[in-house]
Parts: sequence; structure tokens; C-alpha cells
Amino acid sequence: MSPFTGTPLPNAIIYIPSETIPENQIIDPITGNISQETTLIEYQAYLRLDASKAVRQEEEGIDDSRFPVRGRLVNPMYFPSGFFAPITIKTDITLESGILKGEIELEATIEPVLVAKIAGQKLQGIFRYTGESNYENN
Repeated sequence: MSPFTGTPLPNAIIYIPSETIPENQIIDPITGNISQETTLIEYQAYLRLDASKAVRQEEEGIDDSRFPVRGRLVNPMYFPSGFFAPITIKTDITLESGILKGEIELEATIEPVLVAKIAGQKLQGIFRYTGESNYENN
């Protein structure tokens, strides 16, 4: 844990599409439309999955597992102005058993600005496992 913020070390990478941040949008000078060219910007975070509240929806050949997730941004410590939730974003979460790849349906959160600047921006939402993983124990 960091001695300064009390926030554990990052265990997740969140991938934010560049066009969701207004300062990164590329405008076509002829049409005035936002360019479809997208890059993913990486943010480090500390996330906790609540496996006890998992929702599993199983159909033949499909395992749609969803877990409530909470945490904080670590590096950078907050999203730039103009970035708004709700949004679904790709994420990799590192657990003791390996890396889970999935998506987070990120919810909007409200907290005092000073808290976010000290502890990192609060994150909460639903993590959906996409079936991709890199398990070290297999």
C-alpha cells in the first residue's frame, strides 16, 4: 500500500477509448465529424471484485458471469475533465490465479473533489468476464 494515499498497488489496467475524452478527439476539417480512428489509453487502477454477489447467466455454450466491482484509479489518479460515465470499457484484472480480461460497465460516482485528488477517483460498476484469461496455474 502507498504510505501517502492508503490505496493498494494497482491490480488492473483500464482501457479508455481516446475519442471519449474531448481533448483527444480528432475533427475532420472538411466534414466537421469526429474521426473514427481510436486508440486506447491505459489507466492503472486498484479494483476489488465482489464474488459473493456474482450474477451468473448460463445458457448452452455461454457463461455470462458478472461481478460488482469497486476501486480507485491509481495512475493517473483521476479521469480528465470531459470524461463521463456511464460507459463500458475494457479491463484486465490481475488476481492471484491469473489475469481476467473483461469489460466494466462503469457507473457514474459522486464524491468530494478533495477525496478523489488524495485517494484517486472512485470507480464502481459491473465487471463482465469475456471468457479470455491468462491463468498462470494451468
